[in-house]
Amino acid sequence: QTWARIIIARCNLRRAVSAAVVVQACARMWSARVLRRRRTRALLKMQALLRGAHARRRAKELLNPFHGKPRSALLREKARLQRKLSEAEIDDSGATRREDVRKLQRRLEMAVAAADAARGNAGLDDLQRAPLLQRLFAARAELQDADALADYKRCAAAQETVAATEAKLALIPAIADVQGEIDDANQECEDILEREGEAADFAALAALRRRAAALSQQVATLHEERARLGLDSRMEDPQDPTEWAWLGAQLEKLQLSLAKKRDAKQYSECGRLQRAMSRLQAAADEIKPAAELEVAWKAAAQQAEAALASKRFERYGELQLRVRVIAAQAKVQNALLAGAESEVGGSGGGGEEVPLPLSADVILEQRRSLVSQISEEKGALGEAVAAQDFAEAARLKTALEEHARQLERLPSAESVKEDVRRVQDKLAESMRGQDYESCRVLKEALEAKRRLLAELQNHGEDREERAAAGHGEEPSRLSMRSHASPSEASTAPSSTRSAETGPSPRRAQKASRRINSLRP
Repeated sequence: QTWARIIIARCNLRRAVSAAVVVQACARMWSARVLRRRRTRALLKMQALLRGAHARRRAKELLNPFHGKPRSALLREKARLQRKLSEAEIDDSGATRREDVRKLQRRLEMAVAAADAARGNAGLDDLQRAPLLQRLFAARAELQDADALADYKRCAAAQETVAATEAKLALIPAIADVQGEIDDANQECEDILEREGEAADFAALAALRRRAAALSQQVATLHEERARLGLDSRMEDPQDPTEWAWLGAQLEKLQLSLAKKRDAKQYSECGRLQRAMSRLQAAADEIKPAAELEVAWKAAAQQAEAALASKRFERYGELQLRVRVIAAQAKVQNALLAGAESEVGGSGGGGEEVPLPLSADVILEQRRSLVSQISEEKGALGEAVAAQDFAEAARLKTALEEHARQLERLPSAESVKEDVRRVQDKLAESMRGQDYESCRVLKEALEAKRRLLAELQNHGEDREERAAAGHGEEPSRLSMRSHASPSEASTAPSSTRSAETGPSPRRAQKASRRINSLRP
């Protein structure tokens, strides 16, 4: 019977376990199915939203009348629409005219969107500066060669190439080129005034000034365009010499701004300018050393002369572009070398941050509280010593020593003066090292400590006036009392009490016997 019961129990357990496993497997299966169904629905929803966004964007591009056109044609259309829009806004009269202005604005937005979409597209972007400059150098060299040989047919073809290339380059002006035109216009004005004086043609001067102002506005627009495209701290094409010229100009501009902010002690702005300079210098990490640049420039110039002599004009254009790029990199190298010393000084400063001090009100309040506690503990210590309660006397003595140390650690006028001198020395050291982040922190701490010193000195003068008028204790006595040593704190109160109300020996013996009887 025992054996039979064991067999039956094992069979029942096996069947129960099998049933539980089946139930758990079914539950897991249905849970997994429900979870998979939810995830699939969520993914389908996300895919539908993404496909809808792509479809709307594609439909917008297809409905755009400027879609599929080359970038040069789009930029010409953009310039034409801007001129028409400016004329329409000047002569804005009537509802019909306002509707025309809105239509022009919508067409201008579509032209700008199409131009942005064509930017960088291999089939639509025909305005990349490096290939255009290479073609321009080659066409000019071929034009000179054809002119020397009196081959007028080649001259005409080369002139057409030069004109078409310059027209495309005019659509994408570089900041360095426009800035050069501004400098030329200003220099021409100065030359006219210096040469002709009062007899100068002031109408021509006014025209030059207007041209310089228009070019300055164009430079601001180009900077905004670079910022919109995320190119305000990096180059668009390293093969474009005007990009290297822009980089060098930006470095020089930042260095001048850094010098001005440093002289004005605006250290927070100095730190921001240093970070911007570090980003630009990181973009110029691929520049070779000056000696290697000089060797590469000479080699490229010799190869360009050889290509020109052999009438390989395309090769000459490529090498001439390389020569221009190396020359622009050399200028950037000079700007980097000019700022290298300041970068090394800024990275090696490492000035520690000085914590800002407490206010004078907080310090005086803590001082009054500590003086009160010390006075109370002195009295309690004298009573404990008189009653021969040495355990309580030891605790009070420890607390009195701790409060005395806290009182000594509170800043006074002399300690704050010393802190001011120390922070001034650190600030001068950080300024020599051009660590402007530390300079900013130290300057704030120095101002706070000077304010605290002025408040503490004012409080000391007020206290001396009150003492001289008889409205309080002398400052010297108060400071001596507040900074009493622990030994004086343990002895002076007892002697004072014994002199004033000294207990009799019989009473002291009774008190000591009572305390000893209470001890275990």
